[in-house]
Amino acid sequence: MSQTITKNFIPLGLALLLVIISLVMNTTQDVLFTSAQYLGYTLVIAATFVYFFNQKWFVYFFFLILLAGTIHLISIFFMDITLSITIITFNPICLFLLALHIFFNKTVFDELFPEKKSEHS
Repeated sequence: MSQTITKNFIPLGLALLLVIISLVMNTTQDVLFTSAQYLGYTLVIAATFVYFFNQKWFVYFFFLILLAGTIHLISIFFMDITLSITIITFNPICLFLLALHIFFNKTVFDELFPEKKSEHS
């Protein structure tokens, strides 16, 4: 557990901030959580532990969490903010965090999806 906090912690830090705000709203206001929100909060907290124990697994694990949040399978904020385009519904908060996560972890995703170089003569 010798991992230090670096710039790739920013998306996770923002997600943790949203979870903390949601938990404060739950304790001080009449905000009720859904099962998707409980699942999202649990996964974000689990991603925090994975961040400090295995950085490579964290990148993939948090990517999947944000992808599930983007397509509205889980939620990491007490308000359900969704945008719909015909039958496709997505969460702009998770989409923004997903874009930040990909931006800060470009090298890992470049290794995962290498660019194919075609040889044209």
